[in-house]
Amino acid sequence: MTLLAAREMLPGDCVVIDAGSAITLDLLRADGQHLGGAILPGLNTSIEHFRRIFKTIDFDHPAIAETLQPGCSTEAAIHIDYARNAIEMLPELMNRWNPLLDEDATVLLAGGDAQRVQHVLEQASRIVPDLVFRGIHQLARQ
Repeated sequence: MTLLAAREMLPGDCVVIDAGSAITLDLLRADGQHLGGAILPGLNTSIEHFRRIFKTIDFDHPAIAETLQPGCSTEAAIHIDYARNAIEMLPELMNRWNPLLDEDATVLLAGGDAQRVQHVLEQASRIVPDLVFRGIHQLARQ
């Protein structure tokens, strides 16, 4: 859906990163050719799994913070940012794959963690919160 929306929105090459329960990165040429991409674990994938297991823990409690330090409680230990490696891979993948696209390729971000992803990217990007819904709308019109 994100690729359909991106093709409708942009005339040139683009990279679409959807950072939700998984982080997907897709390269799309101006002619509509999908060059492939990557699927990485989402930033909170393991947290969501633990939410289902530990129903009595308040994961939204302000005392629970993401940290690189060892957790000193069950809540803090679970909430350590295990997905850090996934998000840190994105700039490396972008740098590796940028030569496949035009220099002025647009980077679109979607998903609940789009802002966090935007902070680690080494190039300009645009957050489009409703990108998936734009794709659904595009498909429905076809």
